[in-house]
Amino acid sequence: MRRSVLLTLAVLGVLVSLVGGVGLFAALTDTATTGTLTADSGGLAGSADLKMTTATVVDVNQDGIVGNPGDSINCFAPGYSDNLATDPQTANVSPGFASDKLYFCIKNVGSQPVTLTFDAFEMIDVELDCTGDEALVDGSCGIVGGVAGVGELSGVLSVQVDWYAQCDAAFNEPSSRVLGSLTSTPLALQHGLSAGGGADCYSLTLAYPSGGANTPQMIQQAQSDRVTWRFRFNAAA
Repeated sequence: MRRSVLLTLAVLGVLVSLVGGVGLFAALTDTATTGTLTADSGGLAGSADLKMTTATVVDVNQDGIVGNPGDSINCFAPGYSDNLATDPQTANVSPGFASDKLYFCIKNVGSQPVTLTFDAFEMIDVELDCTGDEALVDGSCGIVGGVAGVGELSGVLSVQVDWYAQCDAAFNEPSSRVLGSLTSTPLALQHGLSAGGGADCYSLTLAYPSGGANTPQMIQQAQSDRVTWRFRFNAAA
């Protein structure tokens, strides 16, 4: 038999063996499957969801000074809401003025821890009158042609924000800022809020410093002015 014929038969034999082996291997495999599986996620609260209410301080020490370390900050729990419908407040201010502290309780009922900032919005500065030496230093002094000029009172008032961890009056950290600057540059508060509704407390104090950054000219410009505004706490997850 010729060599070429023998080689052809040998190659065919190898192919038949390979095909037979593959078929045998395939016949020895199998699979087993489960039924269809489904996973559904439940609803979550928003990542950041601030609620706030007003608060009072109890003079636990009975030292006659409300707000000293050891005193208790009591939150009005039924009053938690997104926006407080507090009555409008008016303060007659002059250099050296400092208001009583306004206390608030704030909690995050969202699903994620949040950082907090504090700012002022809806701020309007107007001139009410032109008194004393104001006209010498303030070109918008008074009302001209029935139109009030722009006031400067927000530029001399300061706001102090005090933080009380878990509403404990024994521990607080103060931060302060010029009122007018809070409309464009929020104050970054040093401590955020955890998720799930644990409350911290803050107090706000409005002051009219008679010195420091407030020059005599600034104080003259800010007389017989009015500023109106609202405060706001902002959360970011």
